[in-house]
Amino acid sequence: MVTELGDLIKWLSSQDPDKKVINGFGEPMSWRGDYYQLSFAPEKETTIKDMLDNALSALGNTFVGYKGGEFVMDKNSEVYIANYSETGEPVTTYTFKYWEIQ
Repeated sequence: MVTELGDLIKWLSSQDPDKKVINGFGEPMSWRGDYYQLSFAPEKETTIKDMLDNALSALGNTFVGYKGGEFVMDKNSEVYIANYSETGEPVTTYTFKYWEIQ
């Protein structure tokens, strides 16, 4: 099941903010697969704090879809990690476990 933004923020908030993460995420954008959903650009190396900051910046923000239109992200928006114009991969509870063991 794909994680929603509110759950992602809650999980990130419960982690050590200084923890380094490999294959995390950065800047938010509208997801190519469904513009009403949220995507984050992949980041090879980042921290929990940086990911949390990016997730919080998306909450309530308006993004332009790949083919136009404006889409507001809320706590129920599904989250993905994908490069611009690609569908990428969903963020799931398995993703959380991967980030935890690094």
